[in-house]
Amino acid sequence: MKKGSIQLLWVLLAIGCSFLVSCKKDKEVTGDPLIGSWSLKAISNGQQSEDVSSIPCLSTSTLVVDATQMRMTLSAPRQDGSCQQESQQMGWVRTDAGYFWVDGSSQQQKADITLSDNNQTLQMRLTVNNQAAYFIFKK
Repeated sequence: MKKGSIQLLWVLLAIGCSFLVSCKKDKEVTGDPLIGSWSLKAISNGQQSEDVSSIPCLSTSTLVVDATQMRMTLSAPRQDGSCQQESQQMGWVRTDAGYFWVDGSSQQQKADITLSDNNQTLQMRLTVNNQAAYFIFKK
C-alpha cells in the first residue's frame, strides 16, 4: 500500500475513533436490521475509497450492534507489522426520522447511517473537524 494511502487510513481511523464515545443506554430497539456483527470492507473520504478486506489488521475491524449500543473496533497496521486496535462504544436509537447517536445526557444527534443490499451493507458517515469519513461494513 502506498504511503499516502496509509496516511489517509490513519486519518480516517482517527476520525472514527474520536467521534465514537461511551454513552448511556436508551430505549431498546428489537428486530432492527442494524443489529448484528459487521466487518469493515472499505473506507472512503467521499472521493477515493480503499478496499480494506485484504489489508492485514484493517480487515479485522468490526462494528457490533445490539439493541441500544454499538461498538466499533478499528485495527490498523503499525510500521513493525503488528496491529494497533482501538474500540469505542456509543448509544443509538432509531425513530421514524432515522438513526440517532445518544450521548450520556440522552441528547440525540442524527447519525448518517445507510443500509443497502437487502440490509447486508452498512455505510456510516462520521464528520470531525469538517472532514467526512465513510466506513463501509458488511454483515
